[in-house]
Amino acid sequence: NSNLSEGNDWLGTWSRHMKPICFKAIREYQKVNHFPGSFQIGRKDRLWRNLSHMQAVHSRREFDFVPQTFVLPADLLLFKRVFEELTDTKESKWIIKPPASARGQGIRVSVFYMK
Repeated sequence: NSNLSEGNDWLGTWSRHMKPICFKAIREYQKVNHFPGSFQIGRKDRLWRNLSHMQAVHSRREFDFVPQTFVLPADLLLFKRVFEELTDTKESKWIIKPPASARGQGIRVSVFYMK
């Protein structure tokens, strides 16, 4: 973010997340690739936490487009229970995603319970 401290003679910057105080210096014509708090929707675990909160506040029906999600290890017991219930009745597939990865790296599909 060194270009932010060099004056206002720039149109855009592509950088890491900026500290919130840096946004005060940005002019309306200047563009940045991150906005404050964007990690709340950019990280899969944070996105789920926020959507889960919205489901609790506004009802699950309003957010039924979101598949059942588990953040491990916090939801491990619940995941085990649901996994066992579903595998008893039908074949199920599970998408396993690391919380802070990008570009599809580390994503796996599994039909097995992985310890």
